[in-house]
Amino acid sequence: MRRDFRGGTAGHETEIVDGDLADIDSCDAVLADFTAPDEGTAMEAWYAHSRGVRVLVYTGGTPPHPWTVYVAESVHPLLGEAVAAL
Repeated sequence: MRRDFRGGTAGHETEIVDGDLADIDSCDAVLADFTAPDEGTAMEAWYAHSRGVRVLVYTGGTPPHPWTVYVAESVHPLLGEAVAAL
């Protein structure tokens, strides 16, 4: 499901989060972009991990946070490597 609020997310929090959680529940794997800190991506990765959904991460070379390593099946500096691991 695509939810595009073009920066106007206020008032749509429940719709956004419920939709994201449903998307994760329908996946076999999540490819997470941890090239920069992002609390939404961190929450999604944790949720996927807690549901037994594979989490693969690419960092763009940024050293991964310990929580990222904890929830990830594998961590890759390059996007192509993470995609190949799927």
